[in-house]
Amino acid sequence: MNRAYVQRRADRLVSPSATAADGLAKLGYEVVWFDQADVDKLDLTADTLVAGFIEVVRGALKKITGKEVPVFNYPYELLDYLGRRVWLDTLGKIRNTPEMWPVFIKPSNEIKSFGGRLVRGVMDLVGTRDLPNDTPVWASEPVEFLSEFRCFVRDGNVIGCRHYKGDPLKFPDSKTILMAAKEWVSAPAAYCLDVGVVYEPTAEEKAYDAEQKKNPARDLEYVRWKPGTYKTLLVEINDAYSAGDYGLESILYARFLEARWCELTGAKPIP
Repeated sequence: MNRAYVQRRADRLVSPSATAADGLAKLGYEVVWFDQADVDKLDLTADTLVAGFIEVVRGALKKITGKEVPVFNYPYELLDYLGRRVWLDTLGKIRNTPEMWPVFIKPSNEIKSFGGRLVRGVMDLVGTRDLPNDTPVWASEPVEFLSEFRCFVRDGNVIGCRHYKGDPLKFPDSKTILMAAKEWVSAPAAYCLDVGVVYEPTAEEKAYDAEQKKNPARDLEYVRWKPGTYKTLLVEINDAYSAGDYGLESILYARFLEARWCELTGAKPIP
């Protein structure tokens, strides 16, 4: 490969696009910018990497390979890292079964028709009102992530971790990340392992909090107890072909995109 098409927006350069263009150019690619309106005019081949928004890259890959790109969310090998129950459901069932609330939902396909959300009441479903009841969704027991980090994995190696939500000083456990990357033996050549940090209180803490909720006006005596534990859980998996850079160094990001493109198309990376 020696050419790369990089998508831009009419109003501004999007950070991932700028990072991809910079890294690909440094690797020796001829970078060609394109707009959304011109995507059908691109001379697409396996040897022309496409970097852009999810639907654009998925469309390009399907045109080149004749296949839909598989969707990764919760790989079977990593179920033990979830720390919560996760299942496939329909939007209609979530809408019409309030006894399931609170429940976290997100689209089960790669083209995200709505953003993931915690459903506690009817108002939390307003943004999904135009979607049919049979829309498939992932549903999960709600957990409180104190922080969330994106870990970039290429060829089984973690090449970067970037904070993107919550407390930036609540760091995930590095051993957990490395173990998850090692245990996903059927993983693609490059992907994002999104992890979050949760706090698990002790039984004493839970009892204290429960008593406080029952008697909010009561001034409970302070009790010193051993602190609970912080755990690192899997948030979700995101495929590399259209993942944002989240501040990853440009050459690392370019090689990350390249690895997955080559795996999906059979192309060879630039020397």
